[in-house]
Amino acid sequence: MKKLFTLFFLGMAFAATAQSRTSEPELANNAAAISRVMAHDLQLNEQEYIQIKNLTFEKLRTMAEIQDNYAYNPRLRNLKLEETEKAYQWQVRHALNAKQVEQYLAWHESAEAVLTSVHVK
Repeated sequence: MKKLFTLFFLGMAFAATAQSRTSEPELANNAAAISRVMAHDLQLNEQEYIQIKNLTFEKLRTMAEIQDNYAYNPRLRNLKLEETEKAYQWQVRHALNAKQVEQYLAWHESAEAVLTSVHVK
């Protein structure tokens, strides 16, 4: 149940960032919250946590910029958002060891399912 709540929270954080222009401090708070959950679930050390937090912040910042810059063109906006997500996934996978990558892929799949259910409702 706690994991479901955590995944729901993460989905809401990503959705909130994607929906509107979010301030830098809010982006940093969202990145830290997401990274703390990842650190706990994937058993990251301090260095890995910092690296993931920085990657997550950059992803959220880029997503917010894309939302603003491509608001007039949903097709191009979605393409740019997908590119950003793919780049983030690649960077995260290369920041983790093999066991953590395996855990991350399962974790990400669960988070995607929660995020999808948030958007559908």
